[in-house]
Amino acid sequence: YNIIPPTFTSEAQHGRGRFQIYPWALESKDILYDLPRAIPILSQQARIFYKRVLEEAKRISGASGVDDLFKFLTSPAEDQRGRPAVMYEKIGSSLGLHSSTMENIVRALLALVETGLVDVAAAGKGRPFRVREPPYRKALGGYAVVDISSLNTHQQRLVVYRVLDAVFKTARPITAVLIDEAHLFFPQTRNEDEQAFIEAHLTRLTRLGRAKGIAVVFATHMPDDLNDVVIQLANTKIVLRSDQKVLEKLGVPAAERRFLTKADRGLAYVQSYTYRHPVYVKVSKNAVHLG
Repeated sequence: YNIIPPTFTSEAQHGRGRFQIYPWALESKDILYDLPRAIPILSQQARIFYKRVLEEAKRISGASGVDDLFKFLTSPAEDQRGRPAVMYEKIGSSLGLHSSTMENIVRALLALVETGLVDVAAAGKGRPFRVREPPYRKALGGYAVVDISSLNTHQQRLVVYRVLDAVFKTARPITAVLIDEAHLFFPQTRNEDEQAFIEAHLTRLTRLGRAKGIAVVFATHMPDDLNDVVIQLANTKIVLRSDQKVLEKLGVPAAERRFLTKADRGLAYVQSYTYRHPVYVKVSKNAVHLG
């Protein structure tokens, strides 16, 4: 990590707090081999052969950066019969892979390049420095907020999936993860490849993470857009005032739905494995968190 993250002190009514800001970006050497876990557009076939294609492209070109590898794979070449082709077609032919598989891999590399979050250089007082991922064990060691408010949806998903992987690897019992606007990162989808990608992340973080002491809270105001797997895995549901369709999807009994459609603000219906019967609780806002 090339720079020391700045430390700030914040004064509040109830005391003083200190926090550090970690800049965040990816490096090709770290993300290239993890691409199948970072980009949801790879097909199952492409995921199987991605590493083999990557190593072959690196061997022939000598390139190691994401952008350079993409440019190499899309550069002009000749096929085995001497006809004009593109380099990824030539490599695909030598490996016996269908052109659609190679095109899918190239699109995934392009998607990574277009995020603008890989191999980021920043100007300092002295020479330029490379922005890298922070030391996650330290950065996630206390209360951590990942601020992605200024990023587009594609960039946000890349950051979220990458950080959640880091949480799984570095988590200490007990670790609580709150994912706000969860429908943006774990959406409902009919694409089988994207569904498999999302399910893999959810299963690892929730089911396997539970054994490591990870507790996950998914928060959303649009449960219709939330992946069904999230709802299936959630063993505790806290439901605020919603319409009939949403309440039915969340498993609220018909007898309670009419009441919940007109419930007062802050009244929550809690359904959990820890309670024999669902209960109602009144939620009050004691603090405001922005970030």
